[in-house]
Amino acid sequence: MSFKVDYNSANNLIAPGSYECRIVEAFTNATAGGTLFFSVRMAIRDDVEQPHKGRIIFHRIWRKKEPTAEDMTVDGYSFKQLMSLCRAAQLPNGKRFSSLDELGNDLTGRDLKVTVEHEFNDYRGETEVRVKWLNKSDISPSVQQAAQITPPPARSKKGSVSDLALEENTGGDFTSADDDDLPWG
Repeated sequence: MSFKVDYNSANNLIAPGSYECRIVEAFTNATAGGTLFFSVRMAIRDDVEQPHKGRIIFHRIWRKKEPTAEDMTVDGYSFKQLMSLCRAAQLPNGKRFSSLDELGNDLTGRDLKVTVEHEFNDYRGETEVRVKWLNKSDISPSVQQAAQITPPPARSKKGSVSDLALEENTGGDFTSADDDDLPWG
């Protein structure tokens, strides 16, 4: 076997455009600095003829600096962005949730159409893929697709907003674990 290192091949961003996706997971999370956000990871569907099959698109919904009363019903996150996500994922109108974790569980496995663009991140000094629009899927879901998507690697933080806030306040000594995080089942 013979090959050479090619740095140009490492920067293969998902091209701007619209993709049929499936939500792999949705959960509350925090940055290394402690800023809370709602993370949505979507896989580009393999059962649809489109480029970048199986690639993951990361979407973050941030807590608002000055939340409205409506935003406070969802722990200070953008209520409008969460409802746009729910509409695109075709959650039933009027369905009630007791937490964002419950919402995330219901979003997992749902299909939607995602439009992405490239945007330069001044903080990181690089171009990133950003979600521009979330819409209803144009294609009926495939039952076999769920088995084809490989979930992303385990993340370092998971839990409810209160768990993440507790971890933030204890200097990171607190770690929450769900049954899904354990190697045995």
